[in-house]
Amino acid sequence: MISILRTMMATLGMIVATQAAVEPALIKKVEDYLNGIKTYRARILQTNNNGSIQKGWFYMERGGKKQFGKMRIEYEAPIKDLMIVDGREFIFYDGQAKEKNTYDIDATPAAFLLRRKIDLHNDLKIVDKAVDGNELGLKVIRSGDESGAALVLKFSTSPIFKLNGWAVIDPQGLMTRVHLEEVNIGMNLDANLFKYKD
Repeated sequence: MISILRTMMATLGMIVATQAAVEPALIKKVEDYLNGIKTYRARILQTNNNGSIQKGWFYMERGGKKQFGKMRIEYEAPIKDLMIVDGREFIFYDGQAKEKNTYDIDATPAAFLLRRKIDLHNDLKIVDKAVDGNELGLKVIRSGDESGAALVLKFSTSPIFKLNGWAVIDPQGLMTRVHLEEVNIGMNLDANLFKYKD
């Protein structure tokens, strides 16, 4: 399979030229889809920039009155890393070092998907698009952010439109890719998933 993410990387220098190619109807479709998700669960296959692979589960709960929703990514053994967003802060537990670190949600890539309302015209912008068969990749940045940090959202367009992965690009251009499988949307999620326990 041709990697849509490699296509994105090849076009990083064409942001201004390609921005106009992202149709308003597509932007609205993506906004409506993402804002319509209340709960989401999937298995993840994560490929890190050094080539290592991690497997685990991804849970997301959007909506409510808080600025950000909730998220949990738990990795399988032997890594056992854990990420939790409880609506107030981003918590990362390093399973190898056995250390907990806490961050401002808005300073992390989780903020792209967990905003109470995802608006791709103002605080976030789609700056690049790539199509590979039934896959669509959209590169999203924070408005005014020139650091190079971005999130590439990957969608399946057939037989239905759905989110099936993303890639995080850091300011140094390093990429972490996540593929989603066994996707379930709209189920009830246990509130304890989004609580960190020492």
